[in-house]
Amino acid sequence: MSARQPHYPVPSEQQSRVMVEGVLRGNDRVRALHPVKCVDELGRTVPKGLRSQPSVFPPRPKTERRRVPWWEYPLVALLSVYHFVTLPFSWLGEKIWDGICWLFRSPKRRRELKRLKGGWNSLAGGLLSKTRPADHQMLVVGDRLMSLVYVGPEAAELAWSMPREQLTGVESTTWERHPGEARATVRLHFADKSWCDISAKSPGPGWKQFLDHLPKH
Repeated sequence: MSARQPHYPVPSEQQSRVMVEGVLRGNDRVRALHPVKCVDELGRTVPKGLRSQPSVFPPRPKTERRRVPWWEYPLVALLSVYHFVTLPFSWLGEKIWDGICWLFRSPKRRRELKRLKGGWNSLAGGLLSKTRPADHQMLVVGDRLMSLVYVGPEAAELAWSMPREQLTGVESTTWERHPGEARATVRLHFADKSWCDISAKSPGPGWKQFLDHLPKH
């Protein structure tokens, strides 16, 4: 899961809820919400054309460039040549190994390791493509909609939404356990037969309460 941390003070749960309710006011009433994050291997593959550019997150502060000593230049050049020469072989070896592992996996295990079904233009892909750039975001279940809202330090922004009936079920990924985060990743199933994995951020009792508002698969 992503280790990226916000570079600004994250609003409290109560403040986040107030901002989310303000964004959805007039369109939906919030029933449950929880911060979520994109699984790393999915976030790295989101097409650039589908990535959001949220305006509620302040820009990251610029870091001062350190002065590079003269002796590092030839070292960097040598490492660059080595990387350029070995990269194709490393990439090919990784693909061959992945293929061998895939052949010996059962269909059930292949399904477990597949994070997205239906492609980026499906309902599942639409949700996942919006989770990639966010430092702090809330998945929201309302009376009519399921929404993803970016929450910045002072404002919130609606990133994605769909009618609740388009979500057909939630599957607990019991095959994936993380220390202190048991079942923190779930698989969301949608009406177009697509599905995707999404993870809770700081899972706790609130995560279980949030899932109680969603249909079981």
